[in-house]
This record gives sequence, C-alpha cells and structure tokens, in this order.
Amino acid sequence: MVKIVIDTNVLISAAFGGIPLEAVSKAFSVGKVYLSPDIVSEVEETVHRLTPKLGDEKSKVMLELWRRFHALCEVHKPSRKVVVCRDPKDDAYRNLEG
Repeated sequence: MVKIVIDTNVLISAAFGGIPLEAVSKAFSVGKVYLSPDIVSEVEETVHRLTPKLGDEKSKVMLELWRRFHALCEVHKPSRKVVVCRDPKDDAYRNLEG
C-alpha cells in the first residue's frame, strides 16, 4: 500500500474543489493518507488565519471538511525530528518519511 502525505496548501485548496480536490480524492483511492501532529496544527492555524478573508460561514464549512478528512487519515507521530528544510514548517513532511 502506498503511503501518502498531502501538503497543507493542497488540503486547503481542496475545500474549494477542482484539481486539488481530485488529487486528495485520488490519494484515498490509491493508498493510506498520513498526517503528523505538526501538519494537523498547520492546517488548523491556516484555516483560522483565513477566517477574516473567508467569513465565518465558509470557515465553518472548511473546518467541517477538515474534520472529516482528518478522521480518514492516520496520524503518525514521528520517532525522530529532522531539520533540513528552509521553511521549518516543511520539516513536518520530511519527518514522516520512513
């Protein structure tokens, strides 16, 4: 089975449909989707940061979609932490390797 990690930007964009939503849907059809606690935090922070732009109603819909997605994923807490990326938030994805 393929192990898949989806970038926060793709997850957020999927809430609006189109190709990102197709990519997320396909991920579930071909493998197991994984998240780390750091990725979960980043997605939730991003949704809250977007709330003033989206409005309360769209933010609630996005949070509900996120909760559904999160429930379908396996959360994996990495046993080691690497620091290799210029953007420290991207290390959350590197840490799920292995």
